[in-house]
Amino acid sequence: DDDDDDDGKHTHKAHIASSMSSPYAPSPAFYSALSSPLSSPLLTNLQSFTSLFLSHTSPLLLSHLQDLERLKVAPWKRSDALGSGGGGGSPEPRAAEAIAMVKAYVEMTQEAFLQHPSFGSGSPSFRGDEAVRADVERLVYAKAGPRLMALVSDAESDRELDDKMEAMSWLDWAHLDVSCLSPPPGGDADGGELGRGSDPDPSAWDRAKAALAGVKDAWSPKDKLGQFMKTSRSITEAITLNLGEGKAMGADDFLPCVILLVLHSSVSSLPSEVSYVTSYADPAAMRGEEGYVLTHFYSALEFLRGAGEK
Repeated sequence: DDDDDDDGKHTHKAHIASSMSSPYAPSPAFYSALSSPLSSPLLTNLQSFTSLFLSHTSPLLLSHLQDLERLKVAPWKRSDALGSGGGGGSPEPRAAEAIAMVKAYVEMTQEAFLQHPSFGSGSPSFRGDEAVRADVERLVYAKAGPRLMALVSDAESDRELDDKMEAMSWLDWAHLDVSCLSPPPGGDADGGELGRGSDPDPSAWDRAKAALAGVKDAWSPKDKLGQFMKTSRSITEAITLNLGEGKAMGADDFLPCVILLVLHSSVSSLPSEVSYVTSYADPAAMRGEEGYVLTHFYSALEFLRGAGEK
């Protein structure tokens, strides 16, 4: 029994260590609380869930959801789409079923952590409900993210975008209708047929490229959305820093900028990234500014899909 306890402690520490090495890891304060023996039941449940999810044993996944329900962690009602949950070793659940399972599990686990004395409002490490929710989401998706991506990825669209990036690499600012960068009426600032009046700030534009590339490194839907928001802010900064007096970036200027950034980025998997976020992100977040920004990236992909190469 002592050996079993030692093995459990080793597994507990190994799980924490492997998660800490992941990009966009939860906060140190969260990990400190998670390493406490008091938190062991929460971590054990999470380990079991992710292990079963990765091995495609959906009936046992349902039992973990039901265990949380019996603990009165949060209300949850199993939908008909999730099956009856009887027996072991079943075929891999359909994508919609797996998505529903994981989203339900994340929501309930967030509530479990918030009610736990090591993480809730009475704990020394408490940094607010949203911080705890974000850290739990990071912890679950760091483990299940690769398989979750496989469920919703769009490999064909990714290949098409990669081909389009190469075929349309000639496209530049001068070919897009960004009115705030246009030369003054009656003049061509650069002396060429397609000249413009201002150039985007190169440092801010590079930051936008780096932020978009960072979408691939995150597994949490919230963190991926955060990278899209960073990209958006850097695009706006790149355009507005060098605008002349009396000029401003309008709403119609943003989409052409996103199109060019996507085309010149290294993120040929962007169709799959957008699909991942829309599948797993909190619907409430998608109704706000984050959803507005993500819609522009989706529109940029649609434009490039239908665009010619000349």
